[in-house]
Amino acid sequence: MKGSATIETIYLDMTERTEICISSDALRKMPKLRLLAFANHNGYGQKRVDYTLSLPTNLELPNDLRYIQWDGCPLKSLSTTSWPSKLVELSMPYSDLEKLWDEPLNFPSLELIYLASSKQMIECPDLSGAPNLKEVWVNGCDKLTHLHPSILSLPKLSGLCVFGCTELKSLSCTTCSPSLRDVVAYNCPNLQEFSIPISKDNSHINLHLRSTALKQLPSSIAHLQNLDNFSFPINDLLMDLPEKFTNQIILSDPDNHECDTVATLSTILPSPMFHYLKELKFDRCPSLTELPDNISLLSSLLLITIHDTNIMTFPESIKNFPRLKLLFICHCERLQLVPELPPSLQAFKAWDCKSLRTVSSSREQLKRQQGTTFAFLNCVKLEEESCFTILKDSIVRAEAQQLSPRLEENRNEEFIDDYGDSFLSEHDVSVGKVCYFLPIRGSKLDDLFHHCSSQNSISIQLPLSSNFSGFIFYLVVPPIQPCDKGDIEMSFGFECYLETSWGQRIHKASSCSLRWRNCVYIGFQMNLLSDHVLLWYDSQCCKQIMEIIRGRKAIDDDDQNSNLEVKFFARLPNKEEVVIKECGIRWIYTNMEKDSRGCRFKRSRQVFELEEKGLESDDAGEELVPPAKKFKHSLMEVESVENLRKKLEQLLHIQFDGGFLSAEIKLGYNV
Repeated sequence: MKGSATIETIYLDMTERTEICISSDALRKMPKLRLLAFANHNGYGQKRVDYTLSLPTNLELPNDLRYIQWDGCPLKSLSTTSWPSKLVELSMPYSDLEKLWDEPLNFPSLELIYLASSKQMIECPDLSGAPNLKEVWVNGCDKLTHLHPSILSLPKLSGLCVFGCTELKSLSCTTCSPSLRDVVAYNCPNLQEFSIPISKDNSHINLHLRSTALKQLPSSIAHLQNLDNFSFPINDLLMDLPEKFTNQIILSDPDNHECDTVATLSTILPSPMFHYLKELKFDRCPSLTELPDNISLLSSLLLITIHDTNIMTFPESIKNFPRLKLLFICHCERLQLVPELPPSLQAFKAWDCKSLRTVSSSREQLKRQQGTTFAFLNCVKLEEESCFTILKDSIVRAEAQQLSPRLEENRNEEFIDDYGDSFLSEHDVSVGKVCYFLPIRGSKLDDLFHHCSSQNSISIQLPLSSNFSGFIFYLVVPPIQPCDKGDIEMSFGFECYLETSWGQRIHKASSCSLRWRNCVYIGFQMNLLSDHVLLWYDSQCCKQIMEIIRGRKAIDDDDQNSNLEVKFFARLPNKEEVVIKECGIRWIYTNMEKDSRGCRFKRSRQVFELEEKGLESDDAGEELVPPAKKFKHSLMEVESVENLRKKLEQLLHIQFDGGFLSAEIKLGYNV
C-alpha cells in the first residue's frame, strides 16, 4: 500500500461491510500505526452484523500500536498473534474468543480490557504481566466460569465488571488491589463464593452482588463502612451490617424462592444499616408484591427506585417521608394506584407501568419547589380523571413558583449539605423548571389553557392586564417506535420571539429533557405507546420576558401589548425530530393566587377573557379580579377628574357628590 509507512489510524465501519481480507504482514508494514478499529455501531445488547474477515494464523501487529477495537472478532484465540508491547486498550466486544492467550504475556502499558458479550469465552487468563491494568470488562460472557486470581491482585485495578456472567461460580483472591473501586457482579445466578479481602481503608467502593446465589454475607465486607453503593439479595443477613455501611443499596429477590420477601423486608428495614440510608432501590424483585408500612422509618431517604416488581400500590405511609426527593418506578406492570405523595418530592417517574390507573392529588400538602419533574411514560391505562388531576397539580406547582419571587434564592440548605447541590441535576430536575409528561386522555386541555394550536408553533398577543406575570406551555407528541441509539432520553424545547410595539424582536429559548439514567435500566429502549402531553414552565424565561415588558411599561404607560411567537421541538436520543401534534399556552396572573383552586381551572378561560376586557363576571355575582385592582387599573386609563368620575360610576354603579378625595374615603381604597 503506497504511503502505508506513515499511516497512524485505521478505522473501518463494519456495519455495512461484509467482506475484508488482511495479509499476515499488512499491518506490520505500518510502523506508525497507533489506532486500529474494526467497528460496528449497533445498539446495546444487539447482535453484531455478520461479516467475512479473512485472517492469517500469524497476524503481525506493529509494536507502537496503542489501541485496538475489534467488534465481533472471529478469532477463537489470540495466542498466535504478535502483540505490541505498548498496547494501552484492547476492546473486543461480541467476539468469538474462547480465551485470550495460553501463557502470561507482558503488557506494561495495558490499562483496559473490554470483552463484553463474548459468548464463547470460558476463561480469563493470568494477567500479572499487565501491572498497569485498571479495568477489566467481561460482562455478558455466558460461558465464563472463573477469573484468574491475579486480576484482582493487580496494584492499579480499579474496576471489574462481570455482571450477566451466568456460569461464573467464584470471585476470590488472596490479596486485593488497593485501588479497587468497582466490583459489578450482579445477575450472576451461579455465583456462590465471594472472597475478596477488601481493606477497611478502601471502603469507598461500589459493590454489586444482587441476583446471585450467595447464601452468606461475605465476611470480607462485613467490617466495611461508607460504601458508595452496595447491592445484595433481600436477606436477613443484612441486619448484621453496621450503621453507615452504605448510602445507597439495591435489593433483589432472595435466592430462596420459598422466602416471604415482604416479611423479610419488613424485618430488616428497622436495622442499623438502613437508618442512615439515602437511596433505596429494588431491582428485579417479582416476589415483592407490596412495600411494608414500616418503610417510612427510613427518615433519611432521598431516593427510591423500584424496577420489575409486582407491587400494586404504595403504603399510605409514603406521604410521611420527610425528605424524599425522587421516586422512580419502572416496569412494575401490576401497579394500579399511586396514593398521595410526600410534599418534599421533586421528581416522580413511572415508566411502562401499564396497569396504573389512579394517581391521587398531592396539592393539599404541596411545597413550593425549586423545580419538579413528573413523568408517566407509557402508563397507558391512566384514567382520564387522574390525568386531569396530574395536569392541575402541575399548574399549581408552576403558579406557586412564579408567584414566589424569592423561591430561587431560598435553597434547601439541609438537603444540599447532606448530598451536594448536583444531586437533583444528575436526575434531570432543573432548578426553576416544572416538567410534566403523561399520556393524554380526553379533551380537557382546552379547559386548562388559554390558547391552543394544532401545529408546532403558536403566535399570540400578551395580555395587557397588570396582573399578568408569566406563562406555562404544553405540547403533544404522537407514538414513536423503539429507539436503540444513545441514552434513554427525549428532549423538548422552544424558540421564543418577543415582538414589542416599539420595534424590538427579542429571542429567548428554553429546553428540558426526560432521562432514565439508572443502572437498573440498562438495555431498555425509548418509545411511546400513545399520544403524550408535555407541560412545562421555565421561571428564568418568564422572568426575563416579564422584566422586558415591565421595564417598557414603566417608561410608557400607553405602550400596546407585545406579540409572542413560540416554536416547539421534540427530539429522540438519535436526534430524530418528533412530530408535534398540538401546542398551547396558559397565562399566569397574580390574582389567581387568591382564587380557590376549585375555580382556578374551571374558569381559567373566563378569567383570561375578562382580564383582557377589564369586565366583571356575572357568574353568581363573583368577581374574578379583586375590586381594588380593577379600580387601580381603571385609573390608568383616564386623563381627567371628570372622566374618572364617569368611569367610577360605570364600574361601581354609584353617584358621587364630592370630589376625588371623598370618593377615596368612602370606598376605603388607597388610590
